[in-house]
Amino acid sequence: MAVSKVPTDPNMTREVRTFLDDVSRQVDGITTATISAAGLTQTDFLSGGIKTPLAQDYRVVEKMPFAATLTGFTAKTSSGTLTATLKINTTAVTSGAINVTSTQGSVTPTAANVMAADDALVITLSSVSSAVDLSFTVKYTKTLES
Repeated sequence: MAVSKVPTDPNMTREVRTFLDDVSRQVDGITTATISAAGLTQTDFLSGGIKTPLAQDYRVVEKMPFAATLTGFTAKTSSGTLTATLKINTTAVTSGAINVTSTQGSVTPTAANVMAADDALVITLSSVSSAVDLSFTVKYTKTLES
């Protein structure tokens, strides 16, 4: 039987000692491969709103602090319609445009959707017709440093 790594304490009950020994064995079983299995790629999002949308560019993120891949874009208005196009700096994201109405719509970007650190995330609004209360969510993945 393995020697316990839990220090001896005369005030420790047998149950506590058994519990701590079990935890110690579980911690010893954790390997770098186990930690890596948790994944370095994380999914995150940002959301926002524009009370009175106008046909123009809105710089949602001025300077992205890390590299990211845009994976989803969802938007809706309270009323009215518009077209919302995701851009990285000045480049439109492929499959990153939504014809927005009061019914929630979503698209999945397919190309030109990789942001480098320091890039700007822009939403360009066009064809605005009586639109009010635009809300949006941009989903992305980022890879954590190992």
